[in-house]
Amino acid sequence: MRALEERYGVRLLALDEVARGLDALADWRGKPSGSLRLTTFPYAARAIREPRLPRFLIDHPAVSVEVIVDDRLTDLVAAGFDAGSRFSESVERDMVAVRVGPDLRKVVVAIPDYFARHPRLDMPADLETHRCLNYRLVGEGGLLPWEFARDGRESGPR
Repeated sequence: MRALEERYGVRLLALDEVARGLDALADWRGKPSGSLRLTTFPYAARAIREPRLPRFLIDHPAVSVEVIVDDRLTDLVAAGFDAGSRFSESVERDMVAVRVGPDLRKVVVAIPDYFARHPRLDMPADLETHRCLNYRLVGEGGLLPWEFARDGRESGPR
């Protein structure tokens, strides 16, 4: 091999460079690096990302993280995100989902003064006769549906 290299004046096999490359690869293998783009909704940003992200960045200094906090259900792939937080019912079928927090329980609340002037609720369907605040899904344009369940079965207005 050395005779061929001398004859043509070029290095045909750079074993030292290959060895250095393999060493560098071995060093890199356990150390994540690069950029990570995430999208999440405000609740998940406060409850899940904020408490854990600083430790992650300390433990992985070669990783930069960009977090977009938005209520829209952005197409993760089309928008160039690496991951996103969603409620389980909002996960696309072709996405891989990993639980990152506990189940959330939603409640209906009212100030006492409201019930002093309006009849109390006996069942979820009674909400249709009350003035209610609701959450508008920014990207979808519609209102978040009311969902109720009793003993594992759905009930009430949607």
